Amino acid sequence: MEKLAGAPQAAARLEGPLRREIANSEQLRAAALALIFLFLFLLASLVPLITGRANQALEPGATNPGLRSWYILLLGGFAAFEGAIWALLRFARSPSVTRFYLLGYLAALVEISVPSALLLIMAQGNAASSALSMPPVFLYFIFISLAALRLDLRLCLFTGAVAAAQYILVSQALLHSATDIDPVFLTPMQYVGKPMLLFLAGVGAAFVTHQVRVQVERTVATVGEHQRVLGIFGRHVSPAVLTRLVDGGLVGETREVCVLFLDIRGFTAFAEGRRPDEVVIYLNTLFDFMVEIITRHGGMVNKFLGDGFMALFGAPASEENDSANAVRAALELRAALTRAIEEGRVPHTRVGIGIHRGEALTGLIGSLERQEYSVIGDVVNLASRVEALSKKLGAEILITDAVRTRAGEELVGDAEALGPIEVPGRDAPVEIYRLA
Repeated sequence: MEKLAGAPQAAARLEGPLRREIANSEQLRAAALALIFLFLFLLASLVPLITGRANQALEPGATNPGLRSWYILLLGGFAAFEGAIWALLRFARSPSVTRFYLLGYLAALVEISVPSALLLIMAQGNAASSALSMPPVFLYFIFISLAALRLDLRLCLFTGAVAAAQYILVSQALLHSATDIDPVFLTPMQYVGKPMLLFLAGVGAAFVTHQVRVQVERTVATVGEHQRVLGIFGRHVSPAVLTRLVDGGLVGETREVCVLFLDIRGFTAFAEGRRPDEVVIYLNTLFDFMVEIITRHGGMVNKFLGDGFMALFGAPASEENDSANAVRAALELRAALTRAIEEGRVPHTRVGIGIHRGEALTGLIGSLERQEYSVIGDVVNLASRVEALSKKLGAEILITDAVRTRAGEELVGDAEALGPIEVPGRDAPVEIYRLA
């Protein structure tokens, strides 16, 4: 049968929380860029005034005294833009998905335009060919890399394509207006090579984005599956079984299982004359050590039945000889109950246990919001009726021939054969054996 649903639902719910985290990351990113460019804006504005060189451009080779104003305008404008992005993400109510992504594209377009603007400004105070080899060219790659933080594959491709297109336009504008062009800037590398590298940088950022999203989705799905298994099985399986369930997933299938039913004799009369809290304390005391015994022998308490429970051996995971494990658990339950009575932890209590082995359908039943691991089949019905027979036959532990055959002579060789017994609801009699 197919692997049961659960993990896909966890991954499907990723988009909303992921978008919120990206928005938080965008706030920090916008705030950092705003502060950096605000610092550069203040530096460009104040340092020349302090040093008395107010009319000199920022670049050492610059000769145009108006360049400083352009630098200041660019730095101040970009700082203001990033500040506005931060304020919009910080104070605006949850933006729609469309507005959120449009904001990302707008920010990418403005940011990738910063190195283009710097190149155009530098070309006013330097040779055009020199401007194209200056550090602002590398800012394209920095902003393309930063685009990967948005975890949007298309946005990364957009940023790389815009960077390549803007570099082509800027370089063509500068080279066609220059009179002293270095021949090296007329080679194909300038026209094709650099723009291609910028676009490939966008492709690389998109690839990284895709891989990160895939890993995040897988992690969320794995954690969701783990939490789902914990929610379904809780403390009722051993850590080893729980680990296998998490690693292998929950699989609905037909398999051989051993079912143990336990019933507390005379519980109705016991509860009738006591307060509800006393009854709960009594049941919790019993079930505390009984569940621990079932779990230690590789079983799982699947259902609590008020005055008893149903335990499974062999599902959801098998522990080699499940029939032998069920018999050992039943014998230890009886011994542990005797000790608890002798130590005064519980009043005198008698239990009846019935065990049967057979084929059953195992899997999750319920809705996506509430599911329960269940075992369906005749093995469950017969195990319940064998437990009911224990009261009629005055026995504490009864097993069927299917259990005796698989458990082994060493463990159940002394079991007393009670012969074929008519069981309500069944046409053929059942071979029953008494262990205690």
